[in-house]
Order: sequence, then C-alpha cells, then structure tokens
Amino acid sequence: DYARKKTSSGRIIISEVRNMDARTTPTAKKVDTKKLATLAMLSALAFAIMAVSKLLPSVEGFLDFDFKDVVICIAGFVYGPLSALAMIVVVCILEMLSPFSSSGIIGCIMNIVATASFCCPACYIYKHNHTMKGAVLGLVTGLVLLIITMLAWNYFLTPIYRGMPREAIADMLLPIFLPFNAVKGGLNM
Repeated sequence: DYARKKTSSGRIIISEVRNMDARTTPTAKKVDTKKLATLAMLSALAFAIMAVSKLLPSVEGFLDFDFKDVVICIAGFVYGPLSALAMIVVVCILEMLSPFSSSGIIGCIMNIVATASFCCPACYIYKHNHTMKGAVLGLVTGLVLLIITMLAWNYFLTPIYRGMPREAIADMLLPIFLPFNAVKGGLNM
C-alpha cells in the first residue's frame, strides 16, 4: 500500500504505508527465545564449572580459583556485555544459595564485582572490535581491571567478611591478593 501526499510546493510524495499492529510496532520488543535459552544453558554450564572448581584447594582458606569466567566471557563475546552481566548476577546468586559457598552476601557481592570487572570490559572492547586483537586487548584490560578492583575491594570488605584487622589485610594485598587475582584472571583468559 502506498500513500500520496502533496507538499506546499506542489510536489507529490509517495510513501509506503505499513499495516502497524502490536506485533510489528517498533516499541513492542520481542523476547529472543533462542538467546534467552542459550544464556540459560551457558549459565548452567558456568555454575557447573564453578562447582567443579570448588574441588581445587583454596588460597588462605577463602580465595577460590573459579573458571566460570571463561564461559561468561564466551557468552559476552557472542551476546554483549549486558548479557554477560546478567549471567554473572544469576550464577553468583545461585552460587551463594548453593552448598558450595559459605561466604554469604559479602562473598556474593565480591564475586559479582570480580567477575564483572574481568568479563564486562573484555566483552565491551570485543563488541567494538570483533577481531582477535580486540579479544586479546579486552581480556588483558579485564585482567588489569580485575587485579586493581579486587585489591581495593579486598582492602575494604575482607576485614568485615573475615573479621580481621585491616592492617592484616593490607599486609596480604601484595603477597597474596595480587598474585591470586593475576593467576585467576590469567587462567580465565
């Protein structure tokens, strides 16, 4: 169907008229079922990998190596950083509620922050530069941000979580937290 309009200068404009209804209006967003199902399956896989990772020994009794970030980064590279963030929140909350974790809400928050500081920048950079160079640059940037972010968060929250004096945590920053986060991020690359 086409519509004719006459302008003030006398020209006739012919434009296509579309039958607009609730199914085709630009404001009506459809749920991408395939994407949602894929993200749910990848979240389940990330959770399973996290559970298996708990079999590894902890550092200082509370720092766990966790390889769920690999799956979350892959999902983020495919679907973008917001999808990765949604997966992070879901998997970390499920981990907090599971018998695999005893760290409570503070551990959940720190887990979300750690994983987001690694995965989201990597996925964002890759989203804007879909090359191997973009992926590597994103992962290296994520690694650096993970280390910096977790040094700060461990300094401020670990004394509350572990019931230790801040000075003791400050003494642990460089010899324990820095290499732990560098190795954890490096293994997730």
